[in-house]
Amino acid sequence: MWLKKEIGIKRDIQLYENPYVKTPLLAGIVYPFVLLPCSSYEERQWEMFLRHELCHYVSHDLWYRLILDLVQKIHWFNPAIYFFALKFYDMSE
Repeated sequence: MWLKKEIGIKRDIQLYENPYVKTPLLAGIVYPFVLLPCSSYEERQWEMFLRHELCHYVSHDLWYRLILDLVQKIHWFNPAIYFFALKFYDMSE
């Protein structure tokens, strides 16, 4: 896929369509894949969706979210971690 080459990704990332998904999303930490909705979009829109999700992969957002979730579970009593998690989720999008 030329888009992976342009972004600099060497790993194979599978693409799947799912009728229950409303927006594209990246999932899978060990074996990453992109879930796409079964909707009709123009080619340019699909390219933008894929570019966005592949940028999440390049910036390791899934790993950071996993670590943040673990820290949040350990420090469940600290309100600052909830504020930090919300800010991180906003910034990663």
